[in-house]
Amino acid sequence: MEVSFIFVTSTETLADRIIGGVIKEVTDSKYSHVAIKFENEIIEAKFPKITVSKLNEFDDKTTHTMDILTFPVEQEMYDKMYETARSQLCKWYGFDDCIIGGIHDLFNIHLSELDLHN
Repeated sequence: MEVSFIFVTSTETLADRIIGGVIKEVTDSKYSHVAIKFENEIIEAKFPKITVSKLNEFDDKTTHTMDILTFPVEQEMYDKMYETARSQLCKWYGFDDCIIGGIHDLFNIHLSELDLHN
């Protein structure tokens, strides 16, 4: 089995360019988005929720800069990855999640553990 990670920067809309630019600046990356491609579908966080995208979602390379990294995985690992990704479908996803996740990743601070109201 194979799993692919699709690293993307979209220039399709003004919002893509602005938001993507901020993400790239903060993360010091040339990418602003990542999607996971399984055998028959792509799962990604696409505002406002985690969703399944068409397999040809990133075929138009005039609006996307991307790199794809594909890894072979054992069936058991594939199944766990797929199950975990599918368990997130339809969950809300927003900028606050990005900020909370980014602070955790950059500074190892768990905002959910802080009492921000006192």
